[in-house]
Amino acid sequence: MNMTYSRSGVDISKENKAIKALSNHLTFKRKGMGAPLIGIGHYAGLIDLGEFALAITTDGIGSKALIANAIKRWDTVGIDCIAMNVNDLLAIGAEPLAFVDYIAMSYPNEKITEQIGIGLQRGAESPLWARSQRGSWTAARKGNVWQTRDGESDLPSECYSLYLYSSLFHINHPCF
Repeated sequence: MNMTYSRSGVDISKENKAIKALSNHLTFKRKGMGAPLIGIGHYAGLIDLGEFALAITTDGIGSKALIANAIKRWDTVGIDCIAMNVNDLLAIGAEPLAFVDYIAMSYPNEKITEQIGIGLQRGAESPLWARSQRGSWTAARKGNVWQTRDGESDLPSECYSLYLYSSLFHINHPCF
């Protein structure tokens, strides 16, 4: 059976509408130090830190959790989780510096978290990532808000970069 985003329940059009509905209410924009440099909907958020820009990206494994659960193999989702965050920073010319993940699951499962850890380690060993630091947090609660059915989980995460504003792709760059 071929798995597609659509077959896993992902509707990109509906997601875009949901993001727009959310972002329509996010109107406060800090001024000066800490001000956003771009709006919502890009590979990464950019925060003004004077001479530097802080790039922040967030992602999760989403539908890949369904695949991992179906084949009872979770040792690759950590690789994907890191890779997609790192890729989003690289897409705007930022070098990844730090990574933080959050494992959300209905109940603690040593077998699953061990395999996720193996994948996170493999992802951290990537030449593009090897110099970075990472942290982790786990939340276990029946009916976790990230889940749609009992036993599903996600691995939301964030990746950070700090770099000279002058080296930043400018706002008129195609990725913005």
